Amino acid sequence: MPRQWRFHHIEPESRIAAVQNIHRALRPGGRLALFENNPWNPGTRLVMSRIPFDRDAITLSLPEAKHLVRCGGFTETPASWSLFYFPQPLAFLRFSERALSYLPLGAQYCVLAAK
Repeated sequence: MPRQWRFHHIEPESRIAAVQNIHRALRPGGRLALFENNPWNPGTRLVMSRIPFDRDAITLSLPEAKHLVRCGGFTETPASWSLFYFPQPLAFLRFSERALSYLPLGAQYCVLAAK
């Protein structure tokens, strides 16, 4: 089963080493799927501020995550998309989330990179 790490709980100065460790652990052609909470989404910031476990977390933006992946040794251009735009009260709008996935404003994002 894949391991899950939350980069917003890794000290910023240790993040490149963490990505390098993942890179070393993967076989050639192996993939990294980095899902993170999006600091550009006000709902995400609100939720994280109310969760004791996340109050001291240092989030990273989508451009920071893509840069981190490249600095960690991944050579393929990372692909990315945003997820979860509409909370439950606006669930009737979720049909449009696929079309919005290129906008970096969802509650989370994913960066996919290959070794």
